[in-house]
Amino acid sequence: MMEYYPGGNSIYDSVNLCFKTDYQKSIVDFFSHMPTTCFIYKIEEYSMVDIFVPQDYRQQTKLYEMISRFMSLKIITDYMDGNTVVYFIREPKWGVILR
Repeated sequence: MMEYYPGGNSIYDSVNLCFKTDYQKSIVDFFSHMPTTCFIYKIEEYSMVDIFVPQDYRQQTKLYEMISRFMSLKIITDYMDGNTVVYFIREPKWGVILR
């Protein structure tokens, strides 16, 4: 897979989003129009998106505004920070641990 980061990947932050939607294809289409490489995974009924956004507060805010808009339109029905999902590890001896 060829990854693309205009300006080099050092000027981007990785943002992980996890959400539930009945509009999977539309969401994939939306994120595929972003200027950088993004990865989309299906986890049961949820989608995990790992997207790279510029290290610019205004640009990052626009992404979260779009997520909020999708939620208000019921395009996204449940949302959580993807980092919580990425670093969630179940250990049989000790129960659930967040790392």
